[in-house]
Amino acid sequence: MNFKELSFFSNLRKIYQRLSPIQRRKAFWVFLTTLINGFLDVIGIALIIPVIYLINDSPKIHSNKYLEHLFRTFDFRDDTSFLLFFITVIAIIFVVKNVISLVFNYIQEKFIYQIGKQITIRQYKQYLLKDYLHIANVNSNQLVQEVARVPMEFARNILSPTFFIATEYFVFLFVIIGVLFYDFKVVFLLAITLTPIVYLLNKATKNKINHYGHVRHSMQIRTFKEILESLHAYIDVKLSNSEEFFLNKNNKTLAQYFSVMTKLGVLQKVPVRLIETATIFGIAVLFFFVNYWLHEPSKIVSILILFATAAYRLLPSLNRILTANMQIKGSSYVFDILKAFKRGDDLEWNKKYTSVNFSESIELSNVYFKYPEKDKYALEKINLEIKKGATVGLIGESGSGKSTLGKLLLRLIQEESGEFKIDGKPMDKSDVCGWNDLVGYVQQDFYLLDASLAENIAFGFDENEIDYEKIDKVIEQVQLKEVVQGLKQGIHTPIGEFGGKLSGGQRQRIAIARALYKEAQILLFDEATSALDGETEHAIMKTLYGLKELNLTLIIIAHRITTLENCDLIFEMDKGSVKETLTYKELFAR
Repeated sequence: MNFKELSFFSNLRKIYQRLSPIQRRKAFWVFLTTLINGFLDVIGIALIIPVIYLINDSPKIHSNKYLEHLFRTFDFRDDTSFLLFFITVIAIIFVVKNVISLVFNYIQEKFIYQIGKQITIRQYKQYLLKDYLHIANVNSNQLVQEVARVPMEFARNILSPTFFIATEYFVFLFVIIGVLFYDFKVVFLLAITLTPIVYLLNKATKNKINHYGHVRHSMQIRTFKEILESLHAYIDVKLSNSEEFFLNKNNKTLAQYFSVMTKLGVLQKVPVRLIETATIFGIAVLFFFVNYWLHEPSKIVSILILFATAAYRLLPSLNRILTANMQIKGSSYVFDILKAFKRGDDLEWNKKYTSVNFSESIELSNVYFKYPEKDKYALEKINLEIKKGATVGLIGESGSGKSTLGKLLLRLIQEESGEFKIDGKPMDKSDVCGWNDLVGYVQQDFYLLDASLAENIAFGFDENEIDYEKIDKVIEQVQLKEVVQGLKQGIHTPIGEFGGKLSGGQRQRIAIARALYKEAQILLFDEATSALDGETEHAIMKTLYGLKELNLTLIIIAHRITTLENCDLIFEMDKGSVKETLTYKELFAR
């Protein structure tokens, strides 16, 4: 039997590499329970054999000195009553054995799914630690798959069957050793019966299942991606009458996905069919062996009992090993995905919190920035200063670098060269967490949770931690009071996925309220009203400018000149550089 082909030992090594030191130590003790479980299964088989022999030939009770002593000690009337007693004892032992086995199974399953949970949290944490540019380049569906589904598949389709195979290997080994003590010829017969199964199955499925597993994963990602895209673009789908286009597109992907699933399903049924065939073949070989080789037809019953008892446990065991091995092969792609993530018992956030004081100005000196995949600088030789409490605007054509500069001010991206100074002091990475507390961000595609109005304003706080007096205050500041009064559940009203129950203007006011709730000192407004009608935009900007009395520093990125009417200074951008610094009157006159 080629153990490497059965993926057990090679997968043990891969699993070991993905576990943290603490998880490895726990895995060792859990692995011992599989050994004990295997041993208990063998004890069960060992107890069945004498029962079958005695039922078949009850006088053997008296030819065995131990059974005879037991018969005399308890003064049994006849062989039947002794057999009833003996079978009852065996039944009690089986109950105890199975209870212990179930306890060990619980320990194994609990450990396996704890590993799945820990890897999920670990990978989620690593994604949250990655920089903005990395997340911006990852398909959201792929991200969810890698964080939520892959770790669970690792637990369910890799770890669980590996422990299962370990138990079955031990059972296999112990049964073979036990049968050797009874009659080595039966081991020979079992080898003739089982070896072709392993060979044929490995030959037929050597590379197919692994390949189908990779295809299944990629098709699954594509299926969810296509469905989510059409649902998120529901209005455009309806207005363009393109329902059939998206349905047909997804139908092709689903056809590929279910075609692969069909093939995997059939391949996983192969072992049991081969084993059924092997059982009949084994009986034929046994009959031929006893009658024409040993020339002892009288022994056929005893050898058949031994063969049947061993096969009773070994053949299903082999079926489980082969099926579990296929399950592992079908999910082997998860190892490739998990390799991209660090492992460890406690990944450090690497977020050193340093309080940042902002009392004078933000200054950018000779700042350059380039996106990794681009040759040209997105920001080039940026020099500007924003005084605390000032309202400044950023304007320019599409692609001029306005939003990129906004993200740099938020510290979502870092300058390649130059200096970013707060009150004359250069900011470094250790200051980013403190800076995050000072800034609020309102953008056009502002994200809202599928939760209550209050939970959306108090973003990042549990419901029992929300300061509702503060919520009422910011609602009044952003002029949402009338809206809240019109809601049946007030601030506890669920607003739907992506804020679907609110208007565009109301969503923008919630974004501003979120910044005020966190007591931001700087508010960056990134073309947040560009999708709104002129009247709604005017109302939002009036609300925004009304916050100047809170000594907020407002940075407004806009494409409409009139949006910047109340700015103290306006930076006009062109090809990644600040072309001019103007007042609103100068910009409007030009």
